[in-house]
Amino acid sequence: MRHRSDVNPQRLVLFGQSIGGANILDVIGQGDREGIRAVILDSTFASYATIANQMIPGSGYLLDESYSGENYIASVSPIPLLLIHGKADHVIPWQHSEKLYSLAKEPKRLILIPDGEHIDAFSDRHGDVYREQMVDFILSALNPQN
Repeated sequence: MRHRSDVNPQRLVLFGQSIGGANILDVIGQGDREGIRAVILDSTFASYATIANQMIPGSGYLLDESYSGENYIASVSPIPLLLIHGKADHVIPWQHSEKLYSLAKEPKRLILIPDGEHIDAFSDRHGDVYREQMVDFILSALNPQN
């Protein structure tokens, strides 16, 4: 993205859903933060082993936890962080976002959607409620003086 002519590489907003959010945390944790002005994670899991064990009990011991988001979430700061998760998510339990939020440093925000399912915060069934909150978050992150 940083090399595209239609993108300002100093005003990047990263948005990751589910495993995409885990990938974002890994990249930031490795120190690649230049130009990132905001991070939004939707239905992201905190730990590969924990989510594997929830899906197939006992399978988590096979996984390398060094890439798990819980290891890197604190390094997002001082970049503004927004976590979004549905409390009716049957793929990634919402407690993963709650854990990531507890490990993150400020500035951070957590939105839990009472009837939200996996990565559906921006679906039509919720209207513009969460889209508007995300837009407000992005505008605030890109223009912190306002």
